[in-house]
Amino acid sequence: MRCLSTIRPLWLPALRSALDPLHKGYVKPRNFFNVLHDSSLSDTLRRITLESAGYGILVECERASGDLPLPAAIESPSDHVGWISAQIVAVPTFNELGIVTERDSIGSSSEVLFTYFKDTIQDVHVYVRYLDTGQIERKSLSKQVRPIGGISIGAPLSIRHELESGGYAWSCDLHITEFKACYGGQYIVTTGVGSSAIEFSTRPLQNSFDKILRDDDNSSFSTALEFDYSLLGPSKVFTDPPKIGEKVQNTMRYIYRGAILILWFNQIEYDGFWYDARVTAVDGDEIEYIDWDGPTNTTQALDDSPGDENDSGSLFFPEEELIKLGKGSRRLWRPWRRNVQRYDVRPYRCFHIGDSIEAPVMYPDFRFHYHTIDTSHLYLPARIVDVQGDKYVIRFSPALSAHGWWPGRMPKGQPIDLVPGLGIWVENPFDFDRVTVDMDWVRPFSLGPRPVLGVQSIKPSGWSLFQGVHLGNLEDLLERSLWRNNHDPKRTSGQRDQSLFVNKE
Repeated sequence: MRCLSTIRPLWLPALRSALDPLHKGYVKPRNFFNVLHDSSLSDTLRRITLESAGYGILVECERASGDLPLPAAIESPSDHVGWISAQIVAVPTFNELGIVTERDSIGSSSEVLFTYFKDTIQDVHVYVRYLDTGQIERKSLSKQVRPIGGISIGAPLSIRHELESGGYAWSCDLHITEFKACYGGQYIVTTGVGSSAIEFSTRPLQNSFDKILRDDDNSSFSTALEFDYSLLGPSKVFTDPPKIGEKVQNTMRYIYRGAILILWFNQIEYDGFWYDARVTAVDGDEIEYIDWDGPTNTTQALDDSPGDENDSGSLFFPEEELIKLGKGSRRLWRPWRRNVQRYDVRPYRCFHIGDSIEAPVMYPDFRFHYHTIDTSHLYLPARIVDVQGDKYVIRFSPALSAHGWWPGRMPKGQPIDLVPGLGIWVENPFDFDRVTVDMDWVRPFSLGPRPVLGVQSIKPSGWSLFQGVHLGNLEDLLERSLWRNNHDPKRTSGQRDQSLFVNKE
């Protein structure tokens, strides 16, 4: 990768994109120096080339039979299943991409050159290092690689906001419209479009190999703020009644009590955030709740405080209407039963019983070292079958029990030696195909590989070509051209009449 003259087809498009990201067709000197910074031209070209090829970014890879074999006691070619987090540590060379250099073209016959154009490579492979095990594997970009953590165009998410009171809240539902994977594990994510767009940076995983790959500073890191985010599931409402102690989310509503009773229906304001809450009681279509970080006493609701009995600010509204409007800590968990379209309480992260998800699993690697659920980066499809507080009871496919390494083949609670010889034991959490996991460990189900290199955007790529173009009135353009008939005494030879292309207002 150091011989820049032989890989011009690799670095030239990357350099053009860095200098002219909006495809305006021209580059100003300051753009050139901004790209160089304090580096030499060759170092800058090398860095841009590596970054555009995905070097150092975090991805997820599908495990395959060609991976390093498991211990003989549990090994079979089909035992490598699921998607696992990895970092790209080697990008393809120009030979692997099928790029013909000048030296090859001069010394080749016409038949060989014809083969170069005919037998083009349809797939590109990269080398990745698994974050859990450190093993290096060769993966196909089009068949075995996808963005990390379930990130994809159109995926719904919520951003966590820290409040001045010391608590936190989740934003309203946002949708990913653009993202870019950066060296070291960060993803620059954009949600929304126009004035409502939000750009933020994800936090890289702690055990990435960025310092192993390159120890210098990387200028590609964005200045966007880092936020914690949470991908959302498909369940906006409850299909089954919430349970006492279950973790849910509610939106805060403020009721402004005025003197004009006829306007009281319009005096409700929503703050646009979702707050974590704990269900304390279920009463028909309604639930009572408290803040998730508050006291866990489920026998008394917040509305039962003595101060609420003599509330003079109710203005004699019926109690059932105040409950419907959200006074205190009561909410409707199935508002459609009362012809209410807006819902103010929902399952935590919009996941509930019956939803298809992906969840981490406990598994052994080629060294027979077990990786527990809380540290594992290997995800498999599952389904939520129950909710217990802030945990899901999930069920994997029973077909996984055919694999020799599957922990469900052992009795639940049986001690497992994490690292042979060190004496570190944990109890097996699996009950055949069932296991209880933390709510924050699951994510939406995702099928198959997806593009990850470069900027992935919901916007058509060709739209950027029209940015900055001034459009004139076509009728005026044709009329002026017809009357002048190319006979303008004021024009000098060899000059174009710019007035034909600019709309004067």
